[in-house]
Amino acid sequence: MKRSAQRILSLLLAVVLLAAAAPIAGLAGLKADAAEGKKITGYKTGDMISFGSYPQTEVKDEKLAEILNSLPATWISYEYMAGSGSDWDNGTARASDYMKYCDVSYDGETYRGVTFTTYRKWCTNYTSDTSGNSTEQDNNGYYVNNYYWFKYEPLVWRVLDPSSGLVICEKIIDAQPFNNFLTWYDADGDGSRSDIDECFGSINGDYYANNYAESSLRKWLNADFHNLAFNRTDSAKIVATTRENKAWSGAFAIFDSKATTDKVGLLSYGEAQNTSYGFSSNVTREAYSSDYALCQGLDEYSGMAWWWLRSAGSHSGQSAVVSDDGKLGDNANSNLANVGIRPILNLDTSAEFVSAAPPEKPHVDNNNDGVCDDCGKIIDEAKYNSVVSEIILNAPQGDRSFDYKTTLLITATAEKLPAGYKVVICDGDKVIAEGGSSVTAELKKMTKGTTLTSKVVDPFGNTIREQSVNIKVSNGFLDKLVAFFRTIFGRLPVVSI
Repeated sequence: MKRSAQRILSLLLAVVLLAAAAPIAGLAGLKADAAEGKKITGYKTGDMISFGSYPQTEVKDEKLAEILNSLPATWISYEYMAGSGSDWDNGTARASDYMKYCDVSYDGETYRGVTFTTYRKWCTNYTSDTSGNSTEQDNNGYYVNNYYWFKYEPLVWRVLDPSSGLVICEKIIDAQPFNNFLTWYDADGDGSRSDIDECFGSINGDYYANNYAESSLRKWLNADFHNLAFNRTDSAKIVATTRENKAWSGAFAIFDSKATTDKVGLLSYGEAQNTSYGFSSNVTREAYSSDYALCQGLDEYSGMAWWWLRSAGSHSGQSAVVSDDGKLGDNANSNLANVGIRPILNLDTSAEFVSAAPPEKPHVDNNNDGVCDDCGKIIDEAKYNSVVSEIILNAPQGDRSFDYKTTLLITATAEKLPAGYKVVICDGDKVIAEGGSSVTAELKKMTKGTTLTSKVVDPFGNTIREQSVNIKVSNGFLDKLVAFFRTIFGRLPVVSI
């Protein structure tokens, strides 16, 4: 009996050890496989599916972050590029270890930690330092010498062509340069930059910096991203696909690069305006970013950002992009590190995939008051409380008595009012006056009492501050008689409070 129990325990231990030895990203990707799905050909253009996993949403729970910080972890350098100057084309970029990551598991979930000692700059040739200049990380709320955690979550893909299994990642999930290295060559020998000059993507100058086939981004997509986002089962469902890599316009065919056969790629300039894929207008190309992409240094505008296409631009040092407002462009410097990534895949049409809801629209706080500008949800309670605590409402309070048929002017003002907030005055539930930081309401020839409430409200009508004054009106026989004679002589009182 004891031997049987020992065998069972040994078997259980072996299972646990095998699970522990599995790659973290692989474990994160196993969850979606258990759900029922259908073949990609059973979906239509614009549908969403869930496939693979990637670090996306930042951990905002301080207790959980504290636990994750305490877990044993091996920190690995991203080996992001940094140069020795401020010229975008000086060719000084070299791999550095200023920014690191680690992956840990806790309570059945997987998280990626990120930390950096100096900022990741817009351009790979710029010097990485702590100044906060030429970087988006601090603008996005990420600062040097801190630790940030991001939860691995299922990737959501939009179906572009069910018949070929073509899908695009619905969110911008990372920020990487088109090419890590870029150096300027003075082709005309005049010592200054001009359109005739050339930019190369290697020290040897053997290919242009906008050459997708030779780019560091192509390598990153098919190695770093692929290996992190997909386990072996997932990878087997991705079809290696040959794609042409022509420049954005035939007028710049000199920048065409050779065709490539890969599992992961990017849209071309032409594909990004293919109406059969659903790209019928600029808004259909707009894309929101993940928190993880923001931490990587993505340049975002109200939650949306630029993202790379694989087509070469109009100059040897420029590549095609989609801007934050969905417009197509051909002139993004190829070594910009603040442009986003939306990978594309061709999935096996015989395999099954699970449907997904569209990703939640990210919260935007341009007012910097801790409240989402779009939905009104409090997204940063500490910031919200700090902003709200500084608002001062000046308005009448208590009980006030007035003669019959007095005209009352009541004024309410607010100090340190954030943008979009306003002051309103209400008579019961009815708003009788509203404005910015100061408003006056008029109650003409009052004959009865009421309660007036002055409020500070946010852009969504939520009350932040309020003060009430009870208005009493003397309306006895003598009061009315006095008012009668005052009316005759035009002497009815007007009072401001």
